[in-house]
Amino acid sequence: AAQRSPPAVYSAAMSDKPGSAFDAAMPARPEPGETPSSLLDLEGGRARAEAVRALEQAVEHGAGERARQKLRERGKHTGWERIELLCDPGSFSEIDKLVGARRGVHRGNTITGHGLVDGRPMVVVSNMSESKAGAWYGESVFKTLRAQEFSYAHRIPIIFLVDSASAYLPEQEDVHSGFRHGGRVFHYLANHSGLFPQVAGLFGWSVAGGAYIPGLCDFVPMVSNQSAMFLAGPKLVQAATREEVSIEDLGGAKLHCHISDISDLECNDEKSALLSIRRRSE
Repeated sequence: AAQRSPPAVYSAAMSDKPGSAFDAAMPARPEPGETPSSLLDLEGGRARAEAVRALEQAVEHGAGERARQKLRERGKHTGWERIELLCDPGSFSEIDKLVGARRGVHRGNTITGHGLVDGRPMVVVSNMSESKAGAWYGESVFKTLRAQEFSYAHRIPIIFLVDSASAYLPEQEDVHSGFRHGGRVFHYLANHSGLFPQVAGLFGWSVAGGAYIPGLCDFVPMVSNQSAMFLAGPKLVQAATREEVSIEDLGGAKLHCHISDISDLECNDEKSALLSIRRRSE
């Protein structure tokens, strides 16, 4: 697929085109036996540091205030705000922050890191629903797998804050190709079961392959009249079976909390769902 141009909010320092400010700050590759210029050129080092800071500032801007305001009008929070509500103040450390930044996929559309939840260390994976409905890019899969591997290596519980439209279809070959593809996320969930707790809080839709995440986790709270999980949405169901069905009847909180029993708790709002996860970690 053709590579997309970064959005205008990203500075020239983010561009991966030849001659950009970012590339100009990068030192030339040294010849064998030659001392790297980066060790001698302090100005070059400062330029590279400025280029990285420009990337970080662009990533912090994210999808923009307009996208965040749309979520607030629906009573929802951004991926980062959910982490702040979940983790103890000041305890969260983000990893792989700049993955995807140079091509405009800020934070790889998924925030990953580790922090304390009621004093206990946890790994957190949070979808950025304010951008492309939280869809998975290849970078999203990469970051999620790294978070799961970190959780497994240290036997730390992992928490998924789910609000995703599943794979970003224009780039689905990056999500499903190779050894470390999207299916390995579910492979890890199944193999890690019983080794340490795996939690999935649903704050929006969990569609297609993304529905396997809550289905394979140990504790799953859902937000009433807001979250849903299903393999195919109402329009696909109608196209395949000619049956008209609402989102709530197809995969809403009431269905999964009281009929299918995939979900464990129906919450009134996002803060209640996050509080239930904190209490579960006690």
